[in-house]
Amino acid sequence: MGLGIDGDAVRAEFEAAGWFFDVYPLQEGKPTLVGHGPNDAAVQVFGPASNPTKARLFVLFSDSGAEAFFIVGFLELFAPTWPGAEDWVADNMIRSASVGELSTSHGHLTLTMEVNQDMGLMTLNLTTAQP
Repeated sequence: MGLGIDGDAVRAEFEAAGWFFDVYPLQEGKPTLVGHGPNDAAVQVFGPASNPTKARLFVLFSDSGAEAFFIVGFLELFAPTWPGAEDWVADNMIRSASVGELSTSHGHLTLTMEVNQDMGLMTLNLTTAQP
């Protein structure tokens, strides 16, 4: 079971926003696409382009709050059927900075977040239950 999205369409959305992508050899036994965006943001997409099984976003925090744009865009593109995902992230960012990794689920999707204050880095992982 995949994320239920068209990976090629998501890639096109990112590229339209100025991101560029590289294809890497199999990682975790799956094809891997890595996107590089502004402000050192990055996205990894695992699995077939027709229905990826996992996506990961890396963003650096800034005083401008630009990372919010990447977080919302990531969730809208990779989890479009998950109402409230953005709210969960916003409500738990500070908590994650103090306690570490947090996760929540919706249907067959699991969202995991980790905020590393020392590095100024936030990681979001979106995965799906395997058949």
